[in-house]
Amino acid sequence: ESLRSALRAKTLEKELENSRIEIMLSQIKPHFIYNTLTTISQLCLEQPETASALTDDFSHYLRGNFSELNRSAPIPISQEIEHVKHYVNVEHIRFPDMQIEFDLQCEDFLVPALSVQPLVENAIKHGIKPLMNSKEKGAIDISIQKKSDTVEFTIKNDGPPVAQSMLAKLQQSLNNGDFPTNKNIGLKNVNKRIQLIYGDGAKITLYNDQGAVTQLEI
Repeated sequence: ESLRSALRAKTLEKELENSRIEIMLSQIKPHFIYNTLTTISQLCLEQPETASALTDDFSHYLRGNFSELNRSAPIPISQEIEHVKHYVNVEHIRFPDMQIEFDLQCEDFLVPALSVQPLVENAIKHGIKPLMNSKEKGAIDISIQKKSDTVEFTIKNDGPPVAQSMLAKLQQSLNNGDFPTNKNIGLKNVNKRIQLIYGDGAKITLYNDQGAVTQLEI
């Protein structure tokens, strides 16, 4: 029995290592990096103070992604939220009217690194980006609440609701773990990692409520 337990622990460690590498690589988006560097270059001539602040946020964002390769243990949620804020500050250059609200009612627990930021990125991509050519500004609300025996993250955007059929298909893929290889990588990796660490009780729930909502429960 002790040998079996040791083998299970070794297998879990290997799966967590592979998932860390997968999510780190999925977060390295050349297009995003090139666009940010181009923006910094332009701002250096026109708005040097803004360029300096953006460079600082961007360097922290990259450091948070790359350091995941060498991090095996979960991190304080405050550290993950700090990473989210650096990412959002970079995205504000593309979406200057975007509003972000944080309601953090619980901060004394650990989460896998890069478990919240990809969900916020997904909300910006699918909720805020479609509003770029309209007069709507777009907003994202990020909240953390302590329930009786779980912690609940809610990431809500006020963009166009996702088609119910697509939402149902995504939710089924989350429940079954059968995502297409190159689609919804952020959701797939976050879901896999939280279940490896916290068990099958940890879950992501998707639904529409005056926009799209992603709820992470651990």
